[in-house]
Amino acid sequence: MPDGVDPVAATTIPDAIATPVHVARRAAIEPGERVAVIGAGGGVGIHMAQVARAFGADVAGLDVVSEKLEYLERELGIAAVESSDFGALALPEGWRGKADVIVDLLGRPESLGWALDNLDRNGRLVCLTTFRDVEFPVSPRQLVQLQLAVLGSRYNTRYEVGLAGAFVHSGRVRPVVSRRVSLDEVESVHEELRRGTLLGRGALVW
Repeated sequence: MPDGVDPVAATTIPDAIATPVHVARRAAIEPGERVAVIGAGGGVGIHMAQVARAFGADVAGLDVVSEKLEYLERELGIAAVESSDFGALALPEGWRGKADVIVDLLGRPESLGWALDNLDRNGRLVCLTTFRDVEFPVSPRQLVQLQLAVLGSRYNTRYEVGLAGAFVHSGRVRPVVSRRVSLDEVESVHEELRRGTLLGRGALVW
């Protein structure tokens, strides 16, 4: 843990920030690329958006909860996109309706299908969820003609945990822990997780 980092905030480093670092390296995110994060207000997503920006990308955060969208724009300066209807979703002006990298933390057929259809040439879709029985069609013709890649990303390495700590220590990534609770309050955090309303991470503080 880097010196001077709040211990509770540091709980985000090994997973919520190091996992996005792994994603960014897997997808080879480069400066100036357009990166869309689906589920950008959650525990991993809110840090994925920041890590992608730290890698030099132009980032859009997609979510359905208004408070999370407001936080992304007001507190983090990240373009927020309401994504309750993927059929009507509009990426930021200037992106020409396409992204270079889409990170899907929702993992539903509608989000995965939308992501594949909205990648620009040489685009990369990164999947992180492992829900049983979730499938979506992939056209080899589409992959070949646009040179698209579909990547899976699982956790991170010790080296990437160190990179995540360095991002926090330098201030390039802000740990978002919206709930700090004692043991007798932990069920309320579980309820927020089930409803999908928890902003960033929650922490059990002893």
